[in-house]
Amino acid sequence: MAEAPALAELPEVTREQALQRFHIIQPCLETGVPLAQLARKHDLELRTLQRWVARYRAKGLVGLVRQPRSDRHRRRISPELERLAEGLALHKPPPSIAFVHRQVSEVATRHGWAVPSYDCVYDVVKGLDPGLITLCYGPPGIGKTLSARQYAQWDQIEPLLDWRVPVDAALPPEVSAGHTAIYTPTVANTPNQIAREVDYLRLCLSRLVENTIHSRSQTESKSTESTKSEESEGYSPWHPPEHTELIAVDEADRLKTAGLEQMRDIYDRGKLGLVLIGMPGIEKRLARYPQLPRFGPKRVGFDCGELRN
Repeated sequence: MAEAPALAELPEVTREQALQRFHIIQPCLETGVPLAQLARKHDLELRTLQRWVARYRAKGLVGLVRQPRSDRHRRRISPELERLAEGLALHKPPPSIAFVHRQVSEVATRHGWAVPSYDCVYDVVKGLDPGLITLCYGPPGIGKTLSARQYAQWDQIEPLLDWRVPVDAALPPEVSAGHTAIYTPTVANTPNQIAREVDYLRLCLSRLVENTIHSRSQTESKSTESTKSEESEGYSPWHPPEHTELIAVDEADRLKTAGLEQMRDIYDRGKLGLVLIGMPGIEKRLARYPQLPRFGPKRVGFDCGELRN
C-alpha cells in the first residue's frame, strides 16, 4: 500500500482544507470540548467529527485531507435502472439520451430510488453493444409477447410473410420500416430446425421489406417504363439484402441447451440483436450455463413486471 504523501507535497487548496478541519476539532483535542457541542456549533454530523479526530490521531494533518471516493469512476446507478436505460436505448429509432434520462428519472422517483445523473445514463447508453442479447422475463399475462409484437408491428407484417401474398405499393409504412422478426420455437425443437426456421423467417422479412421499398419507389417514380426496367435490372426478390436487425424469441423456455447454442450462433454470425422472452426462472437457468457466456449477468436481463405500472 502506498504511503500517504507529506502535507507539504499536497496542493495549497488541499492543505487549507485540512487546516480548516483541524481548527474545527482543535477545541476537543486541546481542551476536551465535547464533539457533540462542536457538531451543533458548525452544523456538522457527529460521526463526521469523530472520523476526523480518529484520522488526525492516526496520521496528523495529512489524515484530514479529503479522501477520494472509491466509486469516483464507476456508474452510480442501480441495476434495475441500468437495465431500463439499456432497454429504452435499444428502441428503433433510438431515442435521445435526454429522453432516456427523463424516463429513468420518472421510474426512479416513482419507486423511491436514487435518481441517476445524466452522465450515468449517458455512460450506460454509450456503452451498449450494437448487437445485444436481451433477456425479457416475467409472469404470464403482463404483456411480454404483446409488447414484442407491438414493437415489431408484427400484426401487420406477419400475414404478409407468405411468399404467395402479392406485394403492393399501398402497404403501410410499418412494413418498409420492419427490421424485427418474432420467432416462436415449437415445443419439440432441434438446432437444425431452429436454424432453418429462423433463416426462412429472416429471408421472408427481408424479401417483404425490399419488395415494399422497391414497389413504392417505382410507383413514385415519374420516369418512363424503359427507365424503370433499367433501374430494376439486377433486382431479385429471391435474394434480397438483409433487413433483419433484431430477432425476438417468444417462449424461449422451450429452448434446450443445444437450441440456445444455435440461437447464439445465429446471433454471432448475423450481427443481430436478440431478445429472449420467457417466464421467471429463465434468467437463473441461463446463468448456470458457462458455455453461454453471452447470456451472463453483464448482458441485459429485464423483468417485464418491473414497469407494469
